[in-house]
Amino acid sequence: MIFGIGIDQATVSRVKEAVRKRGPKLIDYLFTEKEKKYCESKKDPWPHYAARFAVKESFIKAWGKTVSPLEIEVDVNKNGRPSLTLKGKILKQTEEGDIKKLHLSLSHEGDSAVAVVVLES
Repeated sequence: MIFGIGIDQATVSRVKEAVRKRGPKLIDYLFTEKEKKYCESKKDPWPHYAARFAVKESFIKAWGKTVSPLEIEVDVNKNGRPSLTLKGKILKQTEEGDIKKLHLSLSHEGDSAVAVVVLES
């Protein structure tokens, strides 16, 4: 059964500008070490950061409650398929909330990144 669905769109230039204004601490606040390493390994990291930001927002919409962005981690397997890993309080809350599966789709093109998260109970 579907517990929740979330979708979000992030503008690459807006994410980049927010980091320029607020400094690298914003990156540390929003993204895990693994996510930063992945994004920074790319020729242009900003579309990847924007997509991950959209994922975190999509998860919050699907869950229905605010969550620390560092408790939601986007990983990519060797075939390039993205997945979600939950950590800390949100992992415990989703287990107690009987969430059985997390589904994720993300994409970025030009100045836009989009993500969809489906939580299944």
